[in-house]
Amino acid sequence: MKNTHEHIWVWVQDSLLYKAVYRLKDCSFIVYNDQDEVILRYTGVTPEQLEQLQRMFVRIGAKQLPNQAAPFTYL
Repeated sequence: MKNTHEHIWVWVQDSLLYKAVYRLKDCSFIVYNDQDEVILRYTGVTPEQLEQLQRMFVRIGAKQLPNQAAPFTYL
C-alpha cells in the first residue's frame, strides 16, 4: 500500500548506510542507521526546512525511495 504521507531517502556515508524518513502527519524527520535504530529525531519540520533537507540529500547523492519501499530492501 502506497503511503503518500512519507518521504524516504537512503545514502552511504563513511561506509555506513543511513535512512531518513519525513512524516507529513506529525511533521517529523527521523534518521535511522543500517540496524534501523533511530539516531536522530526532529519534530516540527517546516515546509522550508523540508525543502532544504531535500536539496542537501541531492548534494550528498541520497536516493529517494518509492513510498511503499520497506527499509533497506533496495540492496
